[in-house]
Amino acid sequence: MAVQRYVSNKMKYNKVLLKDPWISPYVPETLWFSVTALKDMLSVYPTVFVKPNSNHRGNQILRIRNVSQQEPRSQKKSLYELCYSYKKEVKTCSLEEVIEEVVNEIKLNEKFIVQQGIDLATFGGLPFDLRILMHKPEERWQISGWLARVAKKGQIVTNHIRGAKAMPLDHVLKDNSHLNSTDLMIKLGDLAHQISQALGSYFDLRILALDMAVDKNGKLWFIEMNSDPMFRKMFKEIGNKEMVANVIHIRNYIIKKYKYTKSKKKVK
Repeated sequence: MAVQRYVSNKMKYNKVLLKDPWISPYVPETLWFSVTALKDMLSVYPTVFVKPNSNHRGNQILRIRNVSQQEPRSQKKSLYELCYSYKKEVKTCSLEEVIEEVVNEIKLNEKFIVQQGIDLATFGGLPFDLRILMHKPEERWQISGWLARVAKKGQIVTNHIRGAKAMPLDHVLKDNSHLNSTDLMIKLGDLAHQISQALGSYFDLRILALDMAVDKNGKLWFIEMNSDPMFRKMFKEIGNKEMVANVIHIRNYIIKKYKYTKSKKKVK
């Protein structure tokens, strides 16, 4: 029996977080995909993502970015750059062409969402996000490990399976000299605990991976969570043997102690 249920419904766990007035400002606006929703989001945000509602490790994700400001003022129609997580092709086209392409690309038998794009802070000119492993061995959540994931050049997502490089979190944050890395790490720890408490209580979880982000202005964001996270390869990559050993020890403790007491219910 698994130690806990697998939760992959982004819209469902976002709704849980949006009910908390302290957490909600850190959650990007997210709507169910429709042509109207895509148009509305592009009228508000310079970048949006279209992605499956269920976790897919970076599969089937599209990024649409308004690039009209980069064009001559004589350009009458707004232009958008369309990129994919699963192929190298990049298209620049009108809104109508974007909509047609997106509708053709997404799987009609799956539910998709449209999400506000975050202007991620960079490391070496490449965007990065943050992976935080949270565990609840007893009554309180704790951070067992965290790192930064630096996107592969030309890639729109930061999934490790898509070529992202794992880096020590403090090293990457300190590279952004305009950001207060110490203050950010304190705030990040507080936010991770608040989010874990909210999601853990609602879904009855004791193991979580939180994907967070910091934008170029230093604001923190919650991107998504994973209730069955892969961690060994990423954390070994940063060379912190003590952190890896700690993560494995706590995870094994939780599995051993709670695996026969968890509910068999599935999250729909």
